Amino acid sequence: MNILFNFKTLFIISIFLIVIGFSLNSENKIIVEVKGEVKNPGIYEIKSEKIVQDVLNLAELTKYSDTSQINLSRKVYDEMVIIVPTKEEINNLTIKTAYKVIENECVCPKIINDSCISLTVPEDEMIKNEKISLNNAAKEELMTLPGIGETKADAIIEYRKLNKFNKLEDIMNIKGIGKSIYEKLKDYISL
Repeated sequence: MNILFNFKTLFIISIFLIVIGFSLNSENKIIVEVKGEVKNPGIYEIKSEKIVQDVLNLAELTKYSDTSQINLSRKVYDEMVIIVPTKEEINNLTIKTAYKVIENECVCPKIINDSCISLTVPEDEMIKNEKISLNNAAKEELMTLPGIGETKADAIIEYRKLNKFNKLEDIMNIKGIGKSIYEKLKDYISL
């Protein structure tokens, strides 16, 4: 009976030690995505007590990055998205076109950037957005449109080299731009 008791006790103690070992080794890790003007965009698994600056140090900012609208001291959380704009994007935002900035929103008006500083622009100071020409806009201008990143902006430019946009709906001829993206874009584009 003593031998059976010892094996049973030993088994329970072993399980207990394994559980404690796992809990000591498992740190609270979260997943954060970094996009935009960084050398190493992608998904990072980090400790939950980190801040935005820690993640950007891992992603490495480029010399064209502008973090003036990013809250670098904000604590990161699971599935957070951090989008780092370029200096040119920030200049275009402040000089050429003023967008109404909503909490958690930044340079790209329809892409949520969880790391941005919340700003508000009074309605009477808003400048009416100029529509962006599908046939003439530069790549950077196209990238300010909701749902249009670098790849789709390049595709729009390639398309218009071969075909002129004759109606706004022609943008749906671009791969990856369907009805739902068109609905988000139509108020911001012109021919």
